[in-house]
Formats: sequence, structure tokens, C-alpha cells
Amino acid sequence: MKKITFLIAALIATCFSGNEVSAATGKIIDIQMGTGSAYTYGAAIDPNPSMATQTWNRFQAPGQRTYTALKYSDNTLSSVSVTENMPTTGSWATYPATAFTNARDVKLMEGALSTGVTQTGSYSFSGLTAGTYNMYIYSQGKYNVSSGVHLTATTTGHSYSVNFSNNGDLTQLTQANPGDSYVGNWVMQTIVVGSNGLLNLNVQSNSLINGIQLQQDLTPVPEPGTVVLLGVGGVFMLALVKLRTKESSEANV
Repeated sequence: MKKITFLIAALIATCFSGNEVSAATGKIIDIQMGTGSAYTYGAAIDPNPSMATQTWNRFQAPGQRTYTALKYSDNTLSSVSVTENMPTTGSWATYPATAFTNARDVKLMEGALSTGVTQTGSYSFSGLTAGTYNMYIYSQGKYNVSSGVHLTATTTGHSYSVNFSNNGDLTQLTQANPGDSYVGNWVMQTIVVGSNGLLNLNVQSNSLINGIQLQQDLTPVPEPGTVVLLGVGGVFMLALVKLRTKESSEANV
């Protein structure tokens, strides 16, 4: 019995000492909208606010076009492409960010692309690595033009609604969440991208977008071999329990 117990303990130890791999690499894709000044910080997910080192892809003009080989925030090339389809009248330079007191983030919020009262738009991503992402959307809205952003993010088998608003008078980056009726100028939505690497953002009417960030999730997942070992270990543990129960019953006879 001692030998069996030792072997099972060794098996379990092997299961939990197996290597773990991450669901994704943690790379970030930053997209800045409109014709404002170039922004080089990390907005709501800035890993180092004291250093302006992040690379942002610039989507400055509305209309229909495809941006290929987007860069990651560390300036390395990705395999991600984005097809934009936005109304040709919806580009802004120094639009709604005059209320900002933080000169660092005002550059991100001063430029925007928007849809009209009856117009809609879309952004179609391809080449994404399958896995979980945190999607950050930025919108510094303003009266008489747009009150925020209204998106439907669609991946294979999943649909996510992103809606929030403000009046363009926020003085700093402010997260929107259900607790404050989605009032703010940025919001985060966790999404799952399938093996085809596709993500579609359908922009509803009367929406204004200053920026988008896609951050890959770093949640560890066990290797397939580790999962198999854990299953085998569970079977052995069940067998051990049954054996001990049988021995205990025989001893009491």
C-alpha cells in the first residue's frame, strides 16, 4: 500500500510541475483615430506612464481602405490587417478634448472618426491570434455631434455590445461602467477571437471614436499533456479510495 501511495503522489507532483503556456503573448495593438497630434502613451493600460514610448497606428482619414501589417505598441510588425468603412465626412482634428487638464492624454482625445445621425460604419480585423483579448474603446463625445460610441463587436460564435457616452466635458480619462450608467470616455470589453482570427466592429449611427486598443490576455492554460496527466491522476486517486474502503471493510469483518 505504501508503494501505491508513493507512486500516486509522484504522479500528482508530475502533473502540477508540468510547464504552463500563455493563451497569448500579451502584445498590444494601439489605434489612434483622426488627424490630431500623434499620441505615444498607453492610455488606460499604460504599463509605464512616465515614458512616451508606445507606437500607435494612425487611422486619420474616413472612407473605405485597408490598413495592413499593423504595428504592435513596441513598434514590431504584426500580421493584423484592418479594413475601415467609415463615412467620408467624419474626421476630426482638435475636436472634443479642449476640456482636458492632462496634456499627456489630450492628444489621443483630440482626434476622432465618427458616423452621422443616419450613417453607420465598420472596422474588420483579420490575422489576430486566436484567444482572449481586452478591447479598449475611447470616445470623447460632445453635444450636437455625437454622444459617445455604440458598437457591436462580433467574432465567430460571439457578439458583444459596447455602448457608453459623455458630453465632451470630461477633463481626464474616465472609465465607463454600469455603476455610473456607462458615462465616461473609455470602456473595456473582454472578447474571444476564434481560430479564423477575425473581429468585426459594427459602428452604429451617431458615434465618435478616438481610439481602440486590443490587448491579448495572459491567462495561463495547461499544456494538453498536463491535462492528460491530471486525468490519469484522478483515476488513480479514485482507485486508491476504493481500495482503502475495501480493506477497511475486510478488516472489520
